[in-house]
Amino acid sequence: MDKGYKSILRLFLNPEPMPGVFIGFTFLLGLIGSAFYEGMKAILSTWYAALAGAILFLLILIIITVLLRYSFHPKVVTNKIKPRRGLIVLVSQGELEKIPASEVIKFHYGPEGRKHPLEYCWLLRTPASTEEPKAPAQSSLKNANALEEAYKGRVKIYIKPVEMDDPESVSMAVEQAHKEARKLKLKESEMAADITGGTKPMSIGMALASIEAGVDMTYLKARKTFADGRADASSGSDLIRVDIEYFRRKSEQE
Repeated sequence: MDKGYKSILRLFLNPEPMPGVFIGFTFLLGLIGSAFYEGMKAILSTWYAALAGAILFLLILIIITVLLRYSFHPKVVTNKIKPRRGLIVLVSQGELEKIPASEVIKFHYGPEGRKHPLEYCWLLRTPASTEEPKAPAQSSLKNANALEEAYKGRVKIYIKPVEMDDPESVSMAVEQAHKEARKLKLKESEMAADITGGTKPMSIGMALASIEAGVDMTYLKARKTFADGRADASSGSDLIRVDIEYFRRKSEQE
């Protein structure tokens, strides 16, 4: 089932979004069940009618249970994404042109000579390291400053410091970015947050905040990998959208 169909289905099968619709649908099911029972009773006029009604009721319960489990079970869907007006990226250390942040920003900014979708970008960078990486690699701080300079006058850049192994600091920075985006009249559908760069704790912090805000997440997927699972940078990569839909199931919570 596609996303739109499931959204409509939830209105009928979940009492939380619109209780009135759920109650009305339940009442309608009762009427249908009663009508079917009376029809069977009139046709058969025996105990078979009662048995048929009981079987029908059981089948309805089974169908509803299956639909609920299918529709409200957490799912992860990956697909392509279109360039957005607002972007949040994790800036890692390394060679500027080869870090994920550079590639993601280029995707959303678009090719030269065309209208550029990207207008606002939040760069999450870690503090300056005590020892700079070997050239041509640079620290997260220097890469963030270089990206700001590279897109100066074309994209409004906001640099936010975060801790490398602290998902909470990243989550708070992402939440602040979302608040600033709303002040800039950016809708959630016009935003994207890329979790590729940075450490795993940083990606976790960004993911948690993005899920809470309802903003799409992306990651760079290498087109080829080596035998040990490492990405082959020379093969290029694709920007993939990760759409995580969580629909709470009370039975699991309880």
